[in-house]
Amino acid sequence: MVICPKCDAENPKGRKFCSKCKTFLGQIPFSAVVLAWLMITAAYFYLLSILFTFLTLGIEPISVELGLKLCGAVYVVLAGGYLLRLKGWAWVLSFIGFLGALGFGGWKTVVFILNDFQPDW
Repeated sequence: MVICPKCDAENPKGRKFCSKCKTFLGQIPFSAVVLAWLMITAAYFYLLSILFTFLTLGIEPISVELGLKLCGAVYVVLAGGYLLRLKGWAWVLSFIGFLGALGFGGWKTVVFILNDFQPDW
């Protein structure tokens, strides 16, 4: 029998999740932990770069697009944290959130920076 650390319910040996509270009973694989922390760290750096770009350089006005970029970065942080718990669809959620954050901000921010510093020929 395996005792659940969250609700103290007894579960038969070999189960991955608690039958009462659905808590993960096994050890999270090291690769999942590394991936989650890389996602969280990258999202924080992404969030800081967006804030720095928009608040100090003033390349683009505050808009819906800025809100989407910030939400995308926060979403990646939350998805990475959820991945640490290793629920069933966390991989898909985290990957979609990571791609969404890159799509909302990565390329467009680079284009705005390049357009802002181009000389008028």
